[in-house]
Amino acid sequence: MVSSKGKETDPELKKEVTEEIKQQTNKDGSGKGQMAAWKAPKIAKEYEARGGDYENEKGSKNMPKKGEPEAK
Repeated sequence: MVSSKGKETDPELKKEVTEEIKQQTNKDGSGKGQMAAWKAPKIAKEYEARGGDYENEKGSKNMPKKGEPEAK
């Protein structure tokens, strides 16, 4: 799944990091091998710490825009 940051530049590294983080347990000892809401940002941080990056794609939420702010 592509994050709002864009497409991963190293999908194999992202997969490796995801599997490692998924093996961590929740505070109560459950959830090993499963995704949880707190694991997603941890995966992104670890992926970036190991040298992973993202490519902005057209329509990305985090794409910087120039010019005057748009009225709501």
